[in-house]
Amino acid sequence: MEQLTPEERSTILRYLARPPRGRFDYFFAFAVYLIPSFLFALYGVWRSDFVAVAVAYLVLLIAIVYIIGYQTRSSRPFYSAIKKLVEHASGASEPPPAPEAAAGGGHSV
Repeated sequence: MEQLTPEERSTILRYLARPPRGRFDYFFAFAVYLIPSFLFALYGVWRSDFVAVAVAYLVLLIAIVYIIGYQTRSSRPFYSAIKKLVEHASGASEPPPAPEAAAGGGHSV
């Protein structure tokens, strides 16, 4: 791991520090954003309050944009680190082919 930048090393160590999560864990991680927005939107529909529905949608939209941005920022150093580790392990100057290409081209008819 000596060829990795500090950001790449930190990213890899962060992923290795926590065990893999299941679907239930991911649901609860996103439920924090979804359930309050959904309940607020239901309240707005029940009270015929367009502003409440719009606020609920806006909060949900902001949360999704933040999550996508966070995933994009954290995936770059992760991809770079994995690419360097694979290149170092194989001794090749380019990454190995994708799993579908290595298995014979993917789907057959």
